Amino acid sequence: MNKKSNQASDANSIFKCVAMLALLALCSCASVPSEEEKQQVHVTALLSDGAIVNGARCELTNDKGAWSVMTPGAVDVLTSESPIQVTCQKEGYRKVKVSIGQQVDGQVIGDLGGLGKLVIGGAKSSRSPFFSNDSNAPSHLYPSAIKVSMTQLEPNRGNKRTFGFDEAQKKCEEIGLRKGTENFGMCVMKLMD
Repeated sequence: MNKKSNQASDANSIFKCVAMLALLALCSCASVPSEEEKQQVHVTALLSDGAIVNGARCELTNDKGAWSVMTPGAVDVLTSESPIQVTCQKEGYRKVKVSIGQQVDGQVIGDLGGLGKLVIGGAKSSRSPFFSNDSNAPSHLYPSAIKVSMTQLEPNRGNKRTFGFDEAQKKCEEIGLRKGTENFGMCVMKLMD
């Protein structure tokens, strides 16, 4: 009799365990990540020497929307499976356009059939493991830090200094040209131009 009582108790414990797991799986459906997830992206514009370009205006676009940020700065974007286009510009710098692909977040560790997938790791690790009934789980995220390389434009040659006649003659004499020669005259004309 004691043996039958133990078997019944074991079966009852197993049933309770299975029921708790099923309840946990159903309750977790309330925390399924939404299709249009927001992600904060930090954008920094840099010169080739690593110096930060402050105040560049960057436009970020994907198939879910468009966002704007001044560098260095952060902006919330909607994640998408398509790349995000980043266009940065600032007066005195070349306009830059780059396309940034997404990164897969997390790792699927189990398929629960009709209940969804069990995902662990990635940016969602604060609630990992979590259940997802999204067939594309884990979600797609962009890099959290986007660095855009910018190039400073050449200074405008239209801002060169011109000299008056007397000042031009003095400069030409300082470099060793003799008054009255053709080279001296060309030097003076060039400096006055």
